[in-house]
Amino acid sequence: LLDDGTLCITNARGCSQQLVNALRESDLRSWVQPVQDFNRALLPVLNAVLNEEPHDMPCTLGTFTFRSPDRCPLPINFKATLTWVDEGNPKDDDPLWHFILSICS
Repeated sequence: LLDDGTLCITNARGCSQQLVNALRESDLRSWVQPVQDFNRALLPVLNAVLNEEPHDMPCTLGTFTFRSPDRCPLPINFKATLTWVDEGNPKDDDPLWHFILSICS
């Protein structure tokens, strides 16, 4: 999470190299539709983590539509469930968050 509120995807893995390349170094919020619903799901969990309150992991944030941002030429549009797995083990003050994106069948 950057100071401007961007959720920067620093790494991505998957069977579609095109999708992995498109996701890497982009803002997660630029893919999620509607972003307001995603923010409503994310903010309570994020606040709990930042305030060091107890919280359960993994935490399913919900099922969202993912669309490629305008700058991405790939025709990506799919429903997916986003799960926050953990905060990782950061070596500095910035949490390292792991999300799992599962395409709905």
